[in-house]
Amino acid sequence: MTAPRARHLAPLAEHAGDRARLARLPVRDERRADDADPGVRDVCADRAGHHDLGDEIGTRSDGCLEGIEARRLLEPGQSFQLWSRALGRLLPRLDVADLGCGTGALSVEIARWARSVVAIDKSRDALEAARARAEREGAENVELVAADLHKLDLRRRFDLVVASQSLHFLDDPPQVVRTARKLLKKGGRLLVLELLPHGEEWVRERLGHRYLGFDPVELAATLEAEGFASIITEILPSGSSPFRPFLLCAEVPE
Repeated sequence: MTAPRARHLAPLAEHAGDRARLARLPVRDERRADDADPGVRDVCADRAGHHDLGDEIGTRSDGCLEGIEARRLLEPGQSFQLWSRALGRLLPRLDVADLGCGTGALSVEIARWARSVVAIDKSRDALEAARARAEREGAENVELVAADLHKLDLRRRFDLVVASQSLHFLDDPPQVVRTARKLLKKGGRLLVLELLPHGEEWVRERLGHRYLGFDPVELAATLEAEGFASIITEILPSGSSPFRPFLLCAEVPE
């Protein structure tokens, strides 16, 4: 998936061996955490990039909250989810496609503020779980589509296409990026949440990953080659987990 470096990404800072690193936007993706076993859920929780808020409160002079007690009371991920819902209320009513929706956690969250969500996955078992989730949450604006992302042929066009930790499951990620471009209206946006390169080989067999993460610069250059513009890269500060997420935001020119 090697591609020429995009000129507009040259200012991205070198840090800790990464070729692209910014730390501005906390990004949380709960879909894979829902799908995984408990050990993997712990890894996914670490991806949220939370800081140890409990320890900060535990230093209060009155000693009311300390250590693990405070962490249990003020798990930062809960507030991140509420903030995402609050910010979603400020968005216009968009038509959204979720590529590789899994069990639908992200699709249903998006449905809270979107006009419509088309959630696409080739796993019928995952789609059944997504259907049950949507019904449970009362998300009547979610449409589920069983399809291989490599062969996706939809006539609809969307304001936003999301691919959240989906590309590393695919045989040909650039082809799916190309498909995402075709699905978008002029001025539409693509959000890609993926993992930085890592050496955790066990995910190939246990979780079905085809790629052990992506270089953000190369992936951004792939987006640019497919006609995307205004590409922005966001990377969270490193934590103890080997799985570190990054976000690419791109736009189809008007």
